[in-house]
Amino acid sequence: MKLKAVLHKGCLPALTEAIHSLEFRDRVLREVLVPHLHVPSDWGPTQFYIQETDFAVGGKPMCVVNLSAVSLTESRSTQDFRDAAAALERVYGENIATHLEGDEVVELFVVIALDGVPFNMKSTLIESTPVLVSRSGPAKRI
Repeated sequence: MKLKAVLHKGCLPALTEAIHSLEFRDRVLREVLVPHLHVPSDWGPTQFYIQETDFAVGGKPMCVVNLSAVSLTESRSTQDFRDAAAALERVYGENIATHLEGDEVVELFVVIALDGVPFNMKSTLIESTPVLVSRSGPAKRI
């Protein structure tokens, strides 16, 4: 599985460093992949890695998170994928919030790209509704 974020070009360098760290990879593995996608806790770097961030120009501060190469398996339900997306949103939202200054707000959007269409769905994408992340509290749905 590959995890990649696209950040606004003007984001703080500390945020980019934080989401590229081995500690952040371990947190995503522990809080998202193991409990929701049922992967082993000792997955190595070829099975799950974080790719370097891309940067978007123009617009307002934003972060798009994409977890791709996620396989449909007998042990994963559609709800597991939704729960994984919610957990990714929480983990990224908490990380972003700690790097904001003052009343800054960042729009966060999470997508999980599956390798097939799950039962009872019409798309291979599990998408969240964008949220606004700030230092003042939980993310707010747009």
